[in-house]
Amino acid sequence: MNQLINDFWSNFWINVLAGIALVLLGKLTLLAYKLMRLLLKMRNQYSLTGIWIGTCKLPAYPSGVEAVEIYRLVVRNEHLSFRFFNYRPDLPTVEKYEGAGISRGGIISAFYYDPAPNSRESGVFVVKQFGKKLRGFYGQYDLQANEDLAVSPRESFELKRIPVPISALVRMILGWRPYRTYAEAHALYDASVSFPRNAR
Repeated sequence: MNQLINDFWSNFWINVLAGIALVLLGKLTLLAYKLMRLLLKMRNQYSLTGIWIGTCKLPAYPSGVEAVEIYRLVVRNEHLSFRFFNYRPDLPTVEKYEGAGISRGGIISAFYYDPAPNSRESGVFVVKQFGKKLRGFYGQYDLQANEDLAVSPRESFELKRIPVPISALVRMILGWRPYRTYAEAHALYDASVSFPRNAR
């Protein structure tokens, strides 16, 4: 009887582990497929799909503080989805935002929000394509500054396409921050400003 019970539990745990392994294999296969599709699309035709970087400043930020934001844009037909990470020099944490919008005729109209369940932070931006840059404005109610409407000056919001290592791209696809610190993100931004010809 003990042998039957032992065999049952052995088979049970083997099946559980096999199921977990199959789920993980499926997720890795899906990730590899998405990565290959993205790389082929970026290689074979021009698309706004890719990694972009820019800066942002809200009234609630301390004096002299400017955030660096790294975006992953995905455009399918006219539909846009994206995720971006906000790096500030005065905070140890990196904030994640998600959003969606429409890309039509070189103009993107989009909304974004903080997906954390305890946050109601959200905003909008409209940008137009100028060569390898996206330029326009953003607006949101600044919840830390008396909920005043914060709007960037006309066409002061700018995103530049940047190349990133495969490891950073995979982290963004998985929803993880591509870089750990503000210093790393700022160095990437400085490189995009100094060497715009490298951005593809």
